[in-house]
Amino acid sequence: FIDFQFYRKLVVAPLNIILYNSQFSGGSGGQNLYGTEPASYVFKNLALQFNIAFPLAILGVIFNMRSHPVVSFGFGIFMTIFTLMPHKEERFFYPLYPLISLLAAITTVRIAEFVQGKDGKPFHLIKSRMFNLQISKYFRVFLARMFVNNVIAIFVVVSISRAFGQVIFFRAPFESFQYIAKNAQPNQTICTSQEWYRYPNSLFLPANTKLQFVKSGFDG
Repeated sequence: FIDFQFYRKLVVAPLNIILYNSQFSGGSGGQNLYGTEPASYVFKNLALQFNIAFPLAILGVIFNMRSHPVVSFGFGIFMTIFTLMPHKEERFFYPLYPLISLLAAITTVRIAEFVQGKDGKPFHLIKSRMFNLQISKYFRVFLARMFVNNVIAIFVVVSISRAFGQVIFFRAPFESFQYIAKNAQPNQTICTSQEWYRYPNSLFLPANTKLQFVKSGFDG
């Protein structure tokens, strides 16, 4: 009703978002206006975000299709859509995050169960008349636990390392605004050129300063 009052026509915002972002054709319109990325962008970004959990999630789709079809198909559908979309951003992948985590956990448990064995019997690596090499059930339990613990440890360490890396190597905008906040004069105008997305950093500015942008050709 509110949209109709302003636009004088029926507007369904969620439908417009879907229609606009479903324009996969070439040209300068639609998503292509904001830049395009190859399909590899999706895989590189998710691997960077989830490190060891991402390949485990890929394996999860393959091995859990029958036992967890909803999660597996949901992951596959989202991956297909994001791979085909010409314009890609990290924030688009947020719906995949819980699916990746769940599939990675399921795959880890299934691999551990396979290593441990459900029957509790020794596992024969080599069995013949001349030679018999087997792994005891206790050692299989040990290997299963080691596998799960290593997966968790690798994921936690790499994730924490990446978080520290973000803070250490990509903190320039925060430091810049902190410097401006300390040295800004009363009623001074701070211009950030066309970088309107820097607005959250303006929270570092004193209350008696004003944030401004240079108008660009992009009007939304």
